[in-house]
Order: sequence, then C-alpha cells, then structure tokens
Amino acid sequence: YRQAVIQNPKLSIAWHNMGVLQLRDVNKTFESMKLHTPPDHPLFPRAASLAEATRMILSPKKAE
Repeated sequence: YRQAVIQNPKLSIAWHNMGVLQLRDVNKTFESMKLHTPPDHPLFPRAASLAEATRMILSPKKAE
C-alpha cells in the first residue's frame, strides 16, 4: 500500500488499507505487552487501555 500511495497519493483505498494494517499491528503490540507485563506494573493499565481502544476501532460494536 505504501508504494501505491507514493505512485498515486489520491488512492483513498490504499490509504485506508494501510491504516487498517497499521492499526492491527499496533493492537498486536499492546496485546503482547499486556500478556508480558505484570498487572502491578505502572504501564499495564496503559497497555490494556490502548489494546482495548485499538480493538474497538477495528471492530466497533454495531448500534442496536
């Protein structure tokens, strides 16, 4: 996708897809951090919060 937006910066779908892939990577990073960080560590709540936030962006609940 990076190459696609270099060649055509107006290619919205490539920007979108690249952003989704980056969000998935960010989510995996914070989920892994959560797994490997003791719950009493000062950064654990931040990892949990960011993992949840990125999960919600990637899979928002549908309005009822």
